[in-house]
Amino acid sequence: MKHVTGSPDTVVRMVIRIPTSMRERLAEVAGANHRSMNSEIISILERSLVPVTEATQEHPE
Repeated sequence: MKHVTGSPDTVVRMVIRIPTSMRERLAEVAGANHRSMNSEIISILERSLVPVTEATQEHPE
């Protein structure tokens, strides 16, 4: 992974492998939300990686 400098937060450049159909769907969703695919991926990850305390409060076991 390559670290990019010069921004307030540390940014990590990554290469991922996903199925073509998933990439196409991601492009559709990003376009519908007026975002780049990168921004859409970040948005999806932020929603799914909520802190443990928030996740356990919403879905106690």
